[in-house]
Amino acid sequence: MEATLKILFVEDSAADAELEIRALKRASIACATRRVENEIDLRKQLVEFRPDLIISDFSLPMFDGLSALRIAKAEQPDTPFIFVSGTIGEERAIEALKSGASDYVLKNSPARLPQAILRALREAEDIKLRKKQEQKITRLSRIHAVLSGINSAVVRIRDRKALFHEACAIAVKFGQFRMAWIGVPELHSTKLIPVSWNGFNEGYLDDVGLELAKVANDPGIGGQALLRKTVIVANDIESDERVIFKQQALARDYRSMIALPLLVEDKDVAVFLIYAADANIFDGEELSLMGELAGDISYALEYIEKEERLNYLAYFDVLTGLPNRNLLNDRLTQAISHCKRTNSMAAVAFIDLDHFKLINDSMGHNVGDDFLKLISKRLAGCLRDGDTIARVGGDEFVVVLPRQMDTDATTQIIQRILASASEPLNSAGGEFNSACSIGVALYPRDGEDAETLLKHADAAMYRAKESGRNTFKFYAEEMNVKIKERLLIEGKLRHAIERDELFLNYQPQVDLHTGKIIGVEALVRWRNPELGIVPPARFISLAEESDLILLIGEWVMRKACAQNKAWQDLGLPAITISVNVSSRQFRQVTLPEVTAAALKDAALDPKYLELELTESVVMNNVAEVIATMSKFQAMGVELSIDDFGTGYSSLSYLKRFPVSRLKVDQSFVRDIATDPDDAAITGAIILLGHSLGLKVIAEGVETEEQLTFLRARECDEVQGYYFSKPMACDDMRSLLESNGFPMVKTLVT
Repeated sequence: MEATLKILFVEDSAADAELEIRALKRASIACATRRVENEIDLRKQLVEFRPDLIISDFSLPMFDGLSALRIAKAEQPDTPFIFVSGTIGEERAIEALKSGASDYVLKNSPARLPQAILRALREAEDIKLRKKQEQKITRLSRIHAVLSGINSAVVRIRDRKALFHEACAIAVKFGQFRMAWIGVPELHSTKLIPVSWNGFNEGYLDDVGLELAKVANDPGIGGQALLRKTVIVANDIESDERVIFKQQALARDYRSMIALPLLVEDKDVAVFLIYAADANIFDGEELSLMGELAGDISYALEYIEKEERLNYLAYFDVLTGLPNRNLLNDRLTQAISHCKRTNSMAAVAFIDLDHFKLINDSMGHNVGDDFLKLISKRLAGCLRDGDTIARVGGDEFVVVLPRQMDTDATTQIIQRILASASEPLNSAGGEFNSACSIGVALYPRDGEDAETLLKHADAAMYRAKESGRNTFKFYAEEMNVKIKERLLIEGKLRHAIERDELFLNYQPQVDLHTGKIIGVEALVRWRNPELGIVPPARFISLAEESDLILLIGEWVMRKACAQNKAWQDLGLPAITISVNVSSRQFRQVTLPEVTAAALKDAALDPKYLELELTESVVMNNVAEVIATMSKFQAMGVELSIDDFGTGYSSLSYLKRFPVSRLKVDQSFVRDIATDPDDAAITGAIILLGHSLGLKVIAEGVETEEQLTFLRARECDEVQGYYFSKPMACDDMRSLLESNGFPMVKTLVT
């Protein structure tokens, strides 16, 4: 390394520290060092020395390494921390890594230290870059929120002053800027008269006004933006000589600013000035978005003046710029009239974006809005002149295709739309795999008016979703029966809880070493007087598409806790009961409170409840996920990752999740005895779980061969039809009374 590395040793042995320094010098690592032995000196050197790296013994006479780690992470969270010790064992090493240590090296292996340092520094730099990128994404999200708010204001507000006032308020509230104001120019001058403001003003505008009263024109950034009709930025107010009222700004903690000219037909009508509490806020992407913001306000001002904005909003979708339902009905009616005159065919395609709600719920509405804008452009790019695409709902679009020669021609266009929609899409929130389901109705075969064609295209779209999504279906008469059935099930499901139609079945989870039942998974079932037993596949997805999953999820939680406590009160072995938590439930901010209430009402110790979360749930908005998980950890509730291996878990995040178990998905377990790939994946998951100190449970175990394989790989627990199908409460009680499955020990010993 060329630069001198500042290293702080937490070490009571000067000789050991010297040996480590020599190892670094042999590796050509230039370093400046200091050594401390106690907490007081450690805190002092963290402030004075500001080390680039900390190397600590695990055990010291007056101190301990884990305490040093906690202090260092509190004071300098980004500084790499390496344990070098002769006493650390595997369990303590894992504890140290989970607590934030970068690595550990045994004192009898000093040759590893230079490589460990270089690796820790690289990882620390990667983390810094990632944090910087996350901060940038956060800033961009805020500006997107401002843009969204401005667009909403444009829709609602017809008065210029009200629009100015709302724009300033939105910039401060959603963009979290320090202050924002809009000024209009004096006649024949570049001096700005404030007309609206919001945020931390504290007399700033009064001070500026007094100073401007002494001059004919404003020579500062606001005046220059007005004069040149261009965006001007001061990313560091303290050092930027163009900022005239520097002291007044710095006194109010304004560190950077931007001046956005608002133009109507290329005439400067106002300037929007925004101040941030941090320097270097406005770079290329932010500037582009802020320019778009100014453009949106300018656009609104133009149509406020001409009273044309309302007409536009009556026929176009604000977010995407596509025709809305009103204009769609006009275009479709025109297409039908043309077909009647020319005796030709037209097609109506109803498009629904697959899994958009997951993106919107997990990544936020700003990312969702970006996604919709980009996918709208993509869909529109697949069409011919004369075709129409309209946005008719949150993630729903309708395409009108006049002048269709036959169904083959229609199919080609629809396949082009499907192919385009399924290509990965990059937005501010990252890369997304998009797809859509499409239903097609033909004029005159499937209907002779706009309402009927739209209804039948919608029915065909639902059939496409039921067929696996990312596909399309032409309308057929029997689809109406399917739609009616879906509506019937959804309607009855809404009353299932109040009519006591839901019940739980339980599937045992077995310790692979003892054969004893250590837990059960609670699985919701539905018995309707008219429909009979409704398979979970028919109603769970419906519930997840609506708020019903929240009500059903809470019912399952309460019922499972109460049943587990009832078994314990009968003197049966204390076991854990597992409850599946959907993505929508987990994003519900009140879930920890709902869970706590269920435990309290049942008088069940939290350690006997486990929540199962899928990979797709935990890998979206990781910081929020960890915060929610930590609440459950503090309550004492166990957490596990369900269907592990089917998602896209980042191992660097996985070790940060406070989970106790990984569940191997049954798709891997099914063929482990015959498929080398599934066997290898399953074995790797077990090793990974154990390396992180987690229990591993395999689901879907149905054969003795699968059981033998899992035992040989030291899997901890199993679940599946080999032991039992999901069973009723009384049957589960009998099984608990029998003390599990003693034949497991016979099979695996």
